[in-house]
Amino acid sequence: MLSAYLPLNDGHSAATSILPMLNQVLARLYNMGNWRALQQEIELDVSAGYICLPEDYESLLSVRINDTPVEIRGQHYEYQTTGPGFLQRPVSTFYGLTDEGFIPTMSDLPIDGLNELIFTLIEGTWAADDSIRVEYVTEDGKVVYSPTLTGLSTITLTPPEEILSIQSIQYTSMPSRVTVKDSDDFLYAVLMSGDGVTEYRRYSVPQVPEETTDEWTISGIAKMKFRQLTSNTDIVYLDNVTVLKHSFLAVTAEDNADLERATYHWDIVEKALQKELSQSRGGAKGFPQISIWGTGNPVINPYY
Repeated sequence: MLSAYLPLNDGHSAATSILPMLNQVLARLYNMGNWRALQQEIELDVSAGYICLPEDYESLLSVRINDTPVEIRGQHYEYQTTGPGFLQRPVSTFYGLTDEGFIPTMSDLPIDGLNELIFTLIEGTWAADDSIRVEYVTEDGKVVYSPTLTGLSTITLTPPEEILSIQSIQYTSMPSRVTVKDSDDFLYAVLMSGDGVTEYRRYSVPQVPEETTDEWTISGIAKMKFRQLTSNTDIVYLDNVTVLKHSFLAVTAEDNADLERATYHWDIVEKALQKELSQSRGGAKGFPQISIWGTGNPVINPYY
């Protein structure tokens, strides 16, 4: 159905098949808003006092701690002159979760560091163009690890000294997902199919006491993260035909330097997504909420 809106392979566009075009428009659509099709319920353990969202999620939109609804605070929350200052845990649920931005691993490294990281390709073997680059820090300073992958399905990073922190994990042309674990099978990262860099949204949960033995969980609504499509069988969550059609036409217009026509199509795209989001609420009615912290937390949109 949508193939009719692909540009001709006449030199005006690099998108010569449906997958490259979808990857181009979906990356932009995901960044335009918290659309209905991108919202999913999740439940996670937070007994460590923090949580890093799994690789398929970008951010939390609303959340409960042990079934109590709480606010999600921004990265500047503890630094605002109108804010609470440094939160000495444990605190009440009134203070909510604090967004701490993105980090390269799903979990904190052990205090004594890591002596091994194992990269395992879920399906197949690596080809000549595939690459993994890890930047990490030991007592001697920064180290870069970039192994030869051709023909392998597993590689092991054995540093000369313990890894104290990981600064980045970059990868290109992964044929399938890759798990990154230590020798105890503890998961630190997942490399997705295609190209990318590992990044996980981290939230502090200051309600959890230090070294607690109690169970703490959060449940909530999370926004999905865009992941490159690598196969015709991959799921497209934003499957509104009107949205995709006009997105294709907008990209084609941009590639032909017709910015006026491109803007026209992107406006239709946003209006269609907003209408879909509004209709998906059914009979639910929202109301403005005012945060007492003032600057940085103005009127909150309960719909997202």
